[in-house]
Amino acid sequence: MNYVLSLLQLNGARLPCHRLIAIAVTSLAPLLQQYRAAASQHGQATATGDASAANRQYEQLTRAYRAIQQHGKEAVVHLLPLLNDGDWAVATWAATHLLPSHEPAATAALQRISQQPGIMAFGAQMVLQEWKNGRLRLE
Repeated sequence: MNYVLSLLQLNGARLPCHRLIAIAVTSLAPLLQQYRAAASQHGQATATGDASAANRQYEQLTRAYRAIQQHGKEAVVHLLPLLNDGDWAVATWAATHLLPSHEPAATAALQRISQQPGIMAFGAQMVLQEWKNGRLRLE
C-alpha cells in the first residue's frame, strides 16, 4: 500500500488506486518471476554441489533483486508472498532480502525453514545467526 501511495505522491497520478496497484504489480511481475526462478535454481545447484551453477544463479538473483529495488524501496513488499513458497530456497532468499524492512515476517520464515531437514535449513540457520549477530550485510 505504501508503494502505491508513493507512486501517487511522486507521479501526481489521477488514476484510481486499484489501477495503480495493477500497474505496479504488472511491471514487477517479470522481475519477480526472474527472482523466484534464480532463487530456486540456486537452491538446486547448492543441493547438488554445483558451485559454478550456484554462482551463476546468485548473479541472476542479485540482478533481479536490484531491479526490484529500482522500483522504489517499498517495492520489496512484493517479495512477502515468497516467504510461503513451497521451495525453501525461494523462501529463504526472500526472507533474507526482507530482513531489513520486514524483520518479524522474515525471521519467522527463516525459523520455520531452519526446522526442516537439509541444506536449506542450515542456510536459514546461518542467515538468522549472522543477522542477529550484526554480521549480515545486505545490499
